[in-house]
Amino acid sequence: MAAQQIIYVLKDSGPNWAEIVTAIGTALVALGLLGAAIQVRESRRSRYAAIAVDIAKTWGDADLTEARGILAGITAENLSVEFETLRDATPRSDRYFVLLREPNFFEWLGVLQRFGWIGPDWIEETVGEVLLESWEKWEITIDRMHAIEPTSALFDNFRDLAALLNKRNEKRLAKVGKAERRALQLTAWSRT
Repeated sequence: MAAQQIIYVLKDSGPNWAEIVTAIGTALVALGLLGAAIQVRESRRSRYAAIAVDIAKTWGDADLTEARGILAGITAENLSVEFETLRDATPRSDRYFVLLREPNFFEWLGVLQRFGWIGPDWIEETVGEVLLESWEKWEITIDRMHAIEPTSALFDNFRDLAALLNKRNEKRLAKVGKAERRALQLTAWSRT
């Protein structure tokens, strides 16, 4: 009787075929999910790369280059005065719409960043400095647009993106020493 009990214990101690098949099936499902996650990540990277290429093409596009060329010679206050004149004209001139190309471009960048399609690091590395300079130029004009239409969300994403990049710059400045901070301030001052 003792021999039968030992055989019974040995016979019952190993996994049965159902457990083996379940374990293998679970492992295959886990590998499948891992593969799917990798494909999703790669497809997301491809999508981000395509967006980055489109943004670069738009930045170098003749229409936006024309707008940037015009805006390069205008101060923030002069832009505000000129834009009010152009906005109130009937019919609106082509120059009005040409001038809007630059803030529209940064507004779309802000939308893409807000929804996570591009990151602030990428924006900062590619057009960050230009974006902040553009915001300084457009801020008065956009504030006046909001004063006329207070409920408007006009260029709010541009404003939010500029605020985000400014905040990141402030954090970076807080980390550097006094001499480095002074050098950065002098560099920024020399550009204006």
